Amino acid sequence: MRIILFFSLVTVFTSSVYSLTNDTLSSYDKTYYTELKDKLSIHVYGILKLNSLEFKNSTSDTVIRYKPNEKFNMGLGFNYKWAGVSAAFNLKFINNDDDIYGKSTSFDLQSDVFSRRYLSTINFQAYKGFYFDNVNRYDTTWSIRDSVPLRPDFITLNIGFNSIYAVNFRKFSLKAPYVHTEWQKRSAGSWLIGIHLSAYSLFSDTLVLPSMLRSSFPVYNRAKSISTSSMGASGGYSYTLVLYEEFYLNALLMVGFSLQAFKTLDLGGKLILKDIQPATKSTFRLSLGYNNDKCYYGISVIAESFPVKNSFQSSFIYNYGRLRLFYGRRFNLNL
Repeated sequence: MRIILFFSLVTVFTSSVYSLTNDTLSSYDKTYYTELKDKLSIHVYGILKLNSLEFKNSTSDTVIRYKPNEKFNMGLGFNYKWAGVSAAFNLKFINNDDDIYGKSTSFDLQSDVFSRRYLSTINFQAYKGFYFDNVNRYDTTWSIRDSVPLRPDFITLNIGFNSIYAVNFRKFSLKAPYVHTEWQKRSAGSWLIGIHLSAYSLFSDTLVLPSMLRSSFPVYNRAKSISTSSMGASGGYSYTLVLYEEFYLNALLMVGFSLQAFKTLDLGGKLILKDIQPATKSTFRLSLGYNNDKCYYGISVIAESFPVKNSFQSSFIYNYGRLRLFYGRRFNLNL
């Protein structure tokens, strides 16, 4: 995990520096999109980080889903030239459901670095405190409005890095629907090529599965901790539909294949299973809104999913992403 974190940080820093010269040297078709980085952009936004882990047995149609008690945060940010800063804060009068879903603590960094050709993403997430999200599927007497089974002992660590190259960068802007330092005026799309690295670990004080469902998961029924790491390549497509130059809808889908290492330990720290297998990964982005040279607003969703399969017809899946509402205005500084 240290190697992946170090590599990710170095790569993102390199991408940030490279993007400055890359955007300057890369010509593009200005009839399709316009660069707005010389204007000061100030925006307010609301953000909900998405995080979950699942145990799934497709043969018996058994799914166990755990989630942290996520908070909807409000924030403020700005973009000018190559620099961008934003910060979001927890509003306790909105997020007041700890008595039902428990208290979760987290450090969640999901950062994007854009150039005209590339989108590089780094994720570093540490969560403590989860709850059994779909308990009423297996226990119909449980009233989830009052409380849910809590796992305050669950700790997850996730480190990931992705880099995506847009083939048709001369007509298609990766920045326009997500960072809004560019304005896509005409509909366009692009094939995408990417690489990804990731490492994920789940730790607990007791067995991770509820006793009533352990028989459906022969690999995980004695598991106290699970660790996995993967690296691979992906491909996909993104398209931005533009109406009247200012209304837009962007969708991005990537499907990746990787080599994945996996191991799980029991309560005594003994190895239950260790394996290396091919695996898949999916990335989805959606952004809908309004954009011109004066203001922008809309909604965006980012979701990534990593299934970890084994030979016992069961899988462990971890997912993360974010939902974002935003409104921003642009100003000429004339500097």
